[in-house]
Amino acid sequence: MKSSRDKFQGLISKGRVNDALKLAVRLCKQVPDSADNWLLQASASAQLGDMNNVVLCCQHVASIDPHNLSAHYNMAVALQHLGQFERALQAYRAALDIDIDIDIDIDSDNSQLLNGIALCHLRLGLTAEAHSQAKSAEAHYLKALEATPELASARGQLGRLLS
Repeated sequence: MKSSRDKFQGLISKGRVNDALKLAVRLCKQVPDSADNWLLQASASAQLGDMNNVVLCCQHVASIDPHNLSAHYNMAVALQHLGQFERALQAYRAALDIDIDIDIDIDSDNSQLLNGIALCHLRLGLTAEAHSQAKSAEAHYLKALEATPELASARGQLGRLLS
């Protein structure tokens, strides 16, 4: 028997994003306190370009699980797409605050977590740059590279900023 998540992924992989969204909405109604269901709805909404619904879904996830990194990060990206840079900065900072509370052992396989931290700093840098805050942007690009040294986009942004 396929799980709901497997069904969702199957619909997405077949390009049936609207059907995947309908499934996610139904799952959210059936189990409204499931952060995973709301993140599925946010994912389908993002693929359909409905950033307002992404924000709503991620806010709901954050209310269920305030330490959900995906909720804060995806909300920040959606807010940035909507041009709501101040709110995006708050959401990125909330995502970073979550990571700061986690003891990171660089020697273990924390690549996904470190990539998340790096992407948050990269986005904060881009947002700071959009607000003509060069020093803040530089600091965030450096933090992104500290977390994930091979992150080419952060290296490129930093090089461009400093040139």
